Amino acid sequence: MSEAARSLPNDHYAEQCVLGAALMDAGAALRAVMICRPEHFHYEAHRTIFAAIEAVHKRGEPVDEATVGSELHRLGQLQDCGGAEYLMALPFQTPTSGHVVRYSSIVRDKATVRQVARLGGEITAAAMDDPEDVEGLLTWLGSAVLDLTREAQAKHGTKRVGEEIGRLGEDLRRALTEEPFTTPARTGMGFFDKLTGGLGRQRVIIVRAATKGLKSVFGLQCVAASARQFAERDPRPVVLAYVLEDIQTWIERLAAWLGDFDSSSFEPAREGGPWVGERLEAALGEMADLPLYYTGDLRDVDAIALDARRRAQEGRVGLVLIDHVQRLQGGEGDNITVRAEYQAAQLQALADELACPIVAPSQVTTRDGERIAKWSRAWDEAASLVLDLERGLPGMKREEWQQSRVGRFVLHASRRRSPFEVHDFMVDLPSGRMSDDPEEVRRARIREGAQV
Repeated sequence: MSEAARSLPNDHYAEQCVLGAALMDAGAALRAVMICRPEHFHYEAHRTIFAAIEAVHKRGEPVDEATVGSELHRLGQLQDCGGAEYLMALPFQTPTSGHVVRYSSIVRDKATVRQVARLGGEITAAAMDDPEDVEGLLTWLGSAVLDLTREAQAKHGTKRVGEEIGRLGEDLRRALTEEPFTTPARTGMGFFDKLTGGLGRQRVIIVRAATKGLKSVFGLQCVAASARQFAERDPRPVVLAYVLEDIQTWIERLAAWLGDFDSSSFEPAREGGPWVGERLEAALGEMADLPLYYTGDLRDVDAIALDARRRAQEGRVGLVLIDHVQRLQGGEGDNITVRAEYQAAQLQALADELACPIVAPSQVTTRDGERIAKWSRAWDEAASLVLDLERGLPGMKREEWQQSRVGRFVLHASRRRSPFEVHDFMVDLPSGRMSDDPEEVRRARIREGAQV
C-alpha cells in the first residue's frame, strides 16, 4: 500500500466506546468531556455525536440516548449520524463505562498522532519547495512543534485558575442558584430526604447498627422508595438489590412494605383478614412494574460488580443495595481487614463508575461507644456518608431496645468522627415502614418513654 493510500491513525472502536460509555453513565460522560473534544474524533458522525453530548452536558441536563438524540434532531443531524438506531446501539457495543478514561485517552492520543502526521506532511512539502529563507523555515518549524507540544501538555498538566474561570464560574453559579430538590434515589423518609437532598449525590453509604438495629429495614425502605420514584421516570433507572440473608424473608418484607400490612401474616400459624389479601395483591401488582432486580445468590464482591456492570449496559442504575456487607466475600488472604479493604475499594470504584449510591448496611459491635472490629474502618474510609442507627431510648436494656419502635440516625461525614447531624425516626414494626414525621416520632417516644 502506498503512503498516499494509507489512512490517518484512528481507532473506530475506541471512539464508539467513548460515546457508548457517555450515553450509559453520567459519570463517564463527565470524564469523557474533560479529556476529549469533538475534533479529536476521526469519524464525522462520531464528532457530531460527541458535540451533542458536550452540549447536553454543558446545559446541566442528563446525558443519555434520549437527550442526545433530541439535540441531534433539533440540529437536523440525527440521520447524518446513523439515526436513532446507531445511537441506541452504541452502549451495547461498549464493554464497560468504567474504562471511559482509557477509551477517551486513546481517542485523544490518536488525534495527536494525526496532528503530527499532518505537520510532518507540511514540513516535507515546505522543504521540497527548496525555500531560500532557511532560517525562516526553521523558525516556523520550531513554532509549529512548540504549539503542538503545548497543546498536548495542556491536556494533562495544571491550568491557571484565571484561565478556567469562565467554565468554573458557570458551574459554581449553577450550583448556587439551583432550586432545592430531592433526588429520586432516597430513603423514603420525607424530612431526612429533604435534609440530605436524597441519596443520589452520594456514593458508598455505610449504615451501621447492632444486631436487630433496623439496618436491613432501612436498606429495604431505600430500595422500595427509590424504585417507586424510578418507576415514574422515562427512561427508568433500575434498582439492584444483592441480599446476603434469607431472600424469601426479604421478599415478604418488601411485599409488606409496599402493601402496608404485617409481614408476620406470612407465618403459617398466623390468620390474616381479607383486607390483608387485598393489600398483598396490590403489592404484587406494584412489584410487577417496579424497575427492581434482586438476587440472593451472589456474595462475591467481584461477581456483584460484574452483574451490576452488565445491568448498567442495559440501562442506567440508580441505586444498589448490598445487605449486608460483613457477609461479602472476595479478596485474598486470611486477614479479614485486608479483605474488607479490597471489598470496600471495589464497591467505591463501582459506585463511581455507575455514578449512583450503594447502600451498604453493616453490623457493628461497640464497647464504651467505640467500634471493636478494625475491618469496619475500611468501609468508613470508602464511604461518602456514614449513618449510625441507634435504636431505642436512653436507659433501655438490650432486650427492650431491640423491640423499640423509635431511634435516631447519627450522620457522619466520611473520615470524620464527630456527628454533624442527629435525626429521630420511628418504625412501624409490622410493615417495616420508617418515618421521621416529627409528630409521629414524638407520640412514639412518649409511649415508649412510659415503659422505660
